[in-house]
Amino acid sequence: MFAPVVRRATLLAVLALAAARRLHMQQLDIETAFLNGHLDETIYGLQPKGYERGDPTKVCRLRKALYGLKQATRHWFIELVKLMETMGMTQSHADPCLFHKDVSGERAFLLVYVDELLLVASTTLPLEAMRDTIMAAFQARDLAKPKYFLGLHVDRDEEAGTTMVSQRSVTMTLLERHGMADAKPSALPMAVGAKLRKAGEGLAPAGVSEYQTMIGGLLYLSANTRPDIAYAVGRLARCASAPTTTHVALTKGIMRYLRGTADWGLRYGAAAPLLGYCGADFAGDLDTRRSTSGYAFTLHGGAVSWGSKVQPTVAASTMEAEYMAAAVAAKEAVWLRRLLGELKEQILPVHMRCDNQSALKLFDNPCGTARSKHIDVTHHFVRDRVRSGDLVFCYIPTAQMVADILRKALPSTTLAECRAALGMVAPTTSSNHPVGSVESGEPNNLAFPSIREPSGRSHDRGKGVTWGAVTEAA
Repeated sequence: MFAPVVRRATLLAVLALAAARRLHMQQLDIETAFLNGHLDETIYGLQPKGYERGDPTKVCRLRKALYGLKQATRHWFIELVKLMETMGMTQSHADPCLFHKDVSGERAFLLVYVDELLLVASTTLPLEAMRDTIMAAFQARDLAKPKYFLGLHVDRDEEAGTTMVSQRSVTMTLLERHGMADAKPSALPMAVGAKLRKAGEGLAPAGVSEYQTMIGGLLYLSANTRPDIAYAVGRLARCASAPTTTHVALTKGIMRYLRGTADWGLRYGAAAPLLGYCGADFAGDLDTRRSTSGYAFTLHGGAVSWGSKVQPTVAASTMEAEYMAAAVAAKEAVWLRRLLGELKEQILPVHMRCDNQSALKLFDNPCGTARSKHIDVTHHFVRDRVRSGDLVFCYIPTAQMVADILRKALPSTTLAECRAALGMVAPTTSSNHPVGSVESGEPNNLAFPSIREPSGRSHDRGKGVTWGAVTEAA
């Protein structure tokens, strides 16, 4: 089943761009979207009870898609693409769920997430034109300026020219579901020096299911707006098949950390180009001795893409671990560079920061040595990109390495510095959202993974995609 889902990095990059350029945004909700698709396949179905015509043993051939068909999401997207083409919009090569069009020298954008559309333009005139065309073609609701989009709170400060993206409602719902809403807040998502092994006292089947549910919710948060918990959640997710009591205790530690930072989010608005950080721990997994790669990219003041992932092979040295992490980051950097070109940002070489001198030497001097000849050829992708000028790697001291937050547990001072560098902040007093609170009119009984919006309508993501335990691959 295919569902048109915009990448999280694309969405955050567009929100960062909208904040920096002070663009206008508008949100649309397509009602019964899947019923708009026209089927190419030959599919028959039984006559609905109470609506039989003629011989009751005969069946009906479906001409249009229905909810429940695995083809429904794909055919809905095909119809939407046809409409975008008639509107003169171009489908992005970097992300097929991003469309753009030049209007009076300025570029307007449209993002698609199943049946939710986000329109972005420099003035209200192209926004209204796109909205009217879409609402004439499909039954849709105009939700005006986005306040709550895909589980993300979008708080714009027009005077300051900033946009803050958070998931305070989803965070509090997750805490309430697992009885942690009144827990004592913790300053760290994971204690420094925590020893994590797969062996230990196992859990009953009910406990395993509860643990997996917690990890699924935490993965959803870490993949969207919370890079500060990505490392800790990623480590614990590796033990989801056979968790122990130690893993449960560490997971609840992350919950207590979220209790104290539930309303924190990513703030965009500063005029700053794309900047990347990459690094790796060395043999941090005590069971497999594999290292963990971490990378982060910031744009206009806040993080737009990040990842924390165990490496596929065992690194024989810190240089090799850092080199493999740089290769992963380089792939994301090349994609982001292509995306920003379509967002009409100035295309410049992506500046990357690395804290390993040996790895930097290997980027610039690709000569085989006894210490590097065994490194897999797939990791040498970064060499070609450095040589072509797409990427520029520079050394920074480890104390300034922002990617540390994605590769190991940090003390409170270093954690705060890394969060600030990624644009993670607490809301200002003007937003009036204390920890654990929600705005007036927003229900506090949000279901997870189903998400209820402040307007009171519930989006059952079971129609097109699965939420909660499913996250975007890095």
